[in-house]
Amino acid sequence: MIKNEGEEIAQKFLFSKGYEILERNFHAGQLGEIDIVCRDGDEIVFVEVKMRSSDGFGDPEDAVDFRKLAKIARVAEVYLGGARSKWRIDVVGIKGKEIVHIQDVSSD
Repeated sequence: MIKNEGEEIAQKFLFSKGYEILERNFHAGQLGEIDIVCRDGDEIVFVEVKMRSSDGFGDPEDAVDFRKLAKIARVAEVYLGGARSKWRIDVVGIKGKEIVHIQDVSSD
């Protein structure tokens, strides 16, 4: 598996769905990183990408727990810089040729 292969696949998938890709691998120092930042209509979308090559560790999207979501939310706030933009967190899970896109995972 090539480093960032999952992000490449996810970016192409999101672009094909009409998302505007704004940035990849946004870093906020010690707080962490967001894999893909994009726009879906009037919303800024922060996307966590998980890729698995086998079933050994379960579905890739299941690896995004509440701690990871909280970390993404903190980095998202840095990205937004206090702007009152409408935003959400999505997860793209990739396993083989299967792509699972979960929108607004933070509302679960």
